[in-house]
Amino acid sequence: MLAIVFGSAFGLHQLTEFASKHLTNPKVSPFVVAMSAFGFLIALFGLALQRQASLARKWPVVPGTIKSSGLEQFMSAPSEPAERSQLTFQSKVSFAYRFNGIDYISEHASLGGKVSSTSRGLVERFARKYPTGAKVKVFVNPLNPSEAVLEPRASQIWILWASVTFIWGIAYYAAVHG
Repeated sequence: MLAIVFGSAFGLHQLTEFASKHLTNPKVSPFVVAMSAFGFLIALFGLALQRQASLARKWPVVPGTIKSSGLEQFMSAPSEPAERSQLTFQSKVSFAYRFNGIDYISEHASLGGKVSSTSRGLVERFARKYPTGAKVKVFVNPLNPSEAVLEPRASQIWILWASVTFIWGIAYYAAVHG
């Protein structure tokens, strides 16, 4: 772990020195390198999520049944002492399926995990897709059958790619305009 931290610091320092020689304003090179590296990390996360979704779409599909579907609500803790707590809603979808003669129950309807938001309507819309008792297709990981999803896609991946584009755009603008 220390090697990664020090190696990254040394590598970023070398990149900063390289960038400072090629930018119109060398003083912005640390910012440009930091934003570029941050965008790169988000892009790696996005690629990993897309790969996971691609693999999940190839998992065996078995029939399943929605055991329960609804909302949970809770108060989120404030990040600052002066802030107020916020009411947050989270979908709770539980489904049962059978794989290789063994019964399983899961609560992970999508690859992204549970849907939560301060918007009750958004979370209700997700939960309404899976009414209690409904028959569903369950995508089961054959290497770990306790891992299963109803939606084998990364539905909000566009947010990551938009973030990467925005961050790299800022880095490019700083590099070109100083």
